[in-house]
Amino acid sequence: MSLSRQLIISILLLFIVLFIGTLSISINNTRTYLVDQLASHAEDAATSLGLSLTPAMRTNDLPTMNSMVDAIFDRGYYREINIIAINGTPMIQRKLEVSVEGVPAWFVDMVPLATPEGRSTVSRQWQQAATVQIYSHPGYAYLELWRNTMGTFWWFLFSFTVGVALYIIALRYILAPLKQVEQQAIAVTRREFPVMERLPWTKELRQVVLAMNRMSRKVKQMLTEQTDTIERMRKEAYVDDLTEMPNRRSFDMQLEHLVKALDEINQGAVLLIRLKDIVEINNTQGYAAGDALIKQSAEVIRRCAGEITQAFIARTAGGEFGIVLPGIDLKATEELAGRIAYELPLIEGQPAEQGLCHIGGAWYSGETSRGALLSKADMALQASLRQGPNGWQVYGMDEAAPAVVHGAQDWKRILKDCMAQGKTVFYRQAVKSLTDGEVLHYELFTRLLDEQGEQIPAMAFMPMAERLGLMPDLDRHIVKTLMGQLKQADDDALYAVNLSPSSIHDEAFVDWACAELAAEPELAQRLIFETSEYAAVSNTAAFKRLVARFQAIGCRFSLDHFGTAFAPFGYLHDLKLDVIKIHGGLVRGVNENRDNRFFIQSLSQIAHGLDVQVIGEFVESEPDWQQLKEIGLNGAQGYYVGQPEGWPG
Repeated sequence: MSLSRQLIISILLLFIVLFIGTLSISINNTRTYLVDQLASHAEDAATSLGLSLTPAMRTNDLPTMNSMVDAIFDRGYYREINIIAINGTPMIQRKLEVSVEGVPAWFVDMVPLATPEGRSTVSRQWQQAATVQIYSHPGYAYLELWRNTMGTFWWFLFSFTVGVALYIIALRYILAPLKQVEQQAIAVTRREFPVMERLPWTKELRQVVLAMNRMSRKVKQMLTEQTDTIERMRKEAYVDDLTEMPNRRSFDMQLEHLVKALDEINQGAVLLIRLKDIVEINNTQGYAAGDALIKQSAEVIRRCAGEITQAFIARTAGGEFGIVLPGIDLKATEELAGRIAYELPLIEGQPAEQGLCHIGGAWYSGETSRGALLSKADMALQASLRQGPNGWQVYGMDEAAPAVVHGAQDWKRILKDCMAQGKTVFYRQAVKSLTDGEVLHYELFTRLLDEQGEQIPAMAFMPMAERLGLMPDLDRHIVKTLMGQLKQADDDALYAVNLSPSSIHDEAFVDWACAELAAEPELAQRLIFETSEYAAVSNTAAFKRLVARFQAIGCRFSLDHFGTAFAPFGYLHDLKLDVIKIHGGLVRGVNENRDNRFFIQSLSQIAHGLDVQVIGEFVESEPDWQQLKEIGLNGAQGYYVGQPEGWPG
């Protein structure tokens, strides 16, 4: 129960006690006064009647005596009049039944009113002849007592109502800072650190607010220092100091994941870029000149590869760079290599023929290994050296070509046909709790059906849909189909579905999705939308608004493949995510990689402080499962946890 409610109840009880006590005292005092008045009234009437009856008593004139008694009794102020002879014989008796008009019977029963006796003596020739007994009628006294009681009641009730209302208003004003303190404390648990600038005038509350402000600043400082320490250690392990690009360790880890994640990506490429004569520049012009050239080259490479989704650029050695290109085809790889070879020499302001770099690349489709891919890329790099200044060469791998090969126009026709005819198949993979093994949710994978009814995996059609600008339409089709199947599903599980970066940055798609989900609130609560970390860091403010819109409808939101964008952890504070899925390149082999364990554990601590679930992707062995469980992640996903299965079954 809230403090304000407790105080209000306490005041109400106090007012009620005061009301009952005051009313009781008022009734008792009024009753005492009226009883005294009744006694005085009866005594005066008895004395007066006794004196009036004396002449008639001398002559024993009973009719006159009756007339005198009737004259007094008929006025209605008396309940009983008795004239009793001295020997005890009743001479005259008048009695009126007590009836109280205008007063509730329960009040008469609850507040008994005594009617005292008035007595006097009638003499005859200096001797006592009779006794007069008079009892006043209590009706008028009860009416007066009732009126007085009700007047006191209504006045006290009015005062009570006004007083309590004013008290509640004042109490809310006085205790308003406590609500702000509560919100401030809740914000601190979400790793937000607001400070209350306006201080309450109540001394005790002012001290509480000042203490909370100090705590908020101190906790923010501590967590900032912790985050900075984690960021610094992560950079030391994974980031090149000069260019602030990922280093060789990150490059190898990303490439290893690329070639092993066949269910997610079945083709890709790697480019190796070697700057010419870096050692000579260092020796002749100084290390500052060499470093400046490397930094300029890094910016050119970033700019050239920046248009390719999820391109992973790293500085692998002194004057060498590597680029991992998931999902790219051979032609696009060659175009990128040629663009970099053309752009790099321009930073020196020299003609391209002077030469500044050589580039070698390897493209693959299907199953391969990191060693084989690097070996082929190195062969291409050696071949580029023989081509002269700024030479480049990209080799394709010897494995079979992709199972699905089409031109751009064919792809456009196939994709539109699949959307129009609903040729969509879903597979689901369980995400299980590391604590008890229960299913947290299922992630859905989409496949399309071609003209022959053969399944087209997402890693084949997604890149083409992105290139053709059809991803918002395709995601719209997938979400609509999924909602239709969820209506018919016989379970109540949660399902996660990926949205492409182009879709979440498409306002028309977001407006459509929000409208559709708002119309089906029960379905919305069963959906988790996912997107890659690249989509979040590219425009954090817009992504935050997007997440808030979906969560307001009831959906959850997840960040997929987290840990490869090398963005500072601080941006997580603003996104208010529900789930984070750590990239498989960090998870795979975590049992043997101390740096990856540190990164995952640090991320988990920060995410749990924000009430965000942390899931490890691509868990493929018992040691990795146990290690993630020891670290404290919420769940895991991968072949060790469960393979994808058709859905609905």
